[in-house]
Amino acid sequence: MKSGNNLNGGNLNDAKYLDASIVEQVKTFGLTTRSVWVNTTNEKQFTPVEIAQSLRKLTNKEVLESHPLHHGRHYFTLTKLEAKRICCETTIGGPFYERTKFQAYSKLLIGLKHIPGAIPLRVGAKSRILGQNAIGLPDTLMLSSDGCKVYWLRIDSAIRAKPSRMAQQLRTDVFRVVKVDAICELIRQRKFELVLVVCTQARANAILEHFKSYERVGATPLRTIVLPELIPLITSVPLAGPDVPTKTLL
Repeated sequence: MKSGNNLNGGNLNDAKYLDASIVEQVKTFGLTTRSVWVNTTNEKQFTPVEIAQSLRKLTNKEVLESHPLHHGRHYFTLTKLEAKRICCETTIGGPFYERTKFQAYSKLLIGLKHIPGAIPLRVGAKSRILGQNAIGLPDTLMLSSDGCKVYWLRIDSAIRAKPSRMAQQLRTDVFRVVKVDAICELIRQRKFELVLVVCTQARANAILEHFKSYERVGATPLRTIVLPELIPLITSVPLAGPDVPTKTLL
């Protein structure tokens, strides 16, 4: 910790706490990264060296395993054996397909930085909150930390596609939302938001310009979240450093 202890010869309880916290985050979101812990989750309680040591230790114990994220960086998931051992409900362990990795990383950043405390909505909670109509709804739903508010994420992973295409998908989401009675009730109680997740503000502006031109879409609460950290996952342009926005793309 910042007091000067390290995980090799420092406070054992601190080391166990860090290990357990990392595993718990992976169980919740499906993955984590060293950069996320150093810059967001950690709140400066542990040093980057201590975090790296903990991730290495968990990997050596075959609790976690490392997979390529982008440009030499990696993300960590549970191993399949560990996920099976603890009967994890949120992930089977192992690497993600690219689309799933993109979604999981987006949820992680949103739950830590933009809607603090929000977590992916699990199957059991989805059925409890949204009823039978929850069947067939996307797996990009998140729940607030107090369990009272639901967020429906529309994640823009095709930044080279025309903004009108994403606007059409948003409109489709709105029409799906109004067909679910439980969500309509949440909207009336101000406990639901449709969230557009994009890589740049310019992209968000272009999408919203098209979206607002449609009829009968204005009543659904809509929030925009810009995650420049997603750019290197879908382009060949690396970031200059940890969580540094790239300014060369729209």
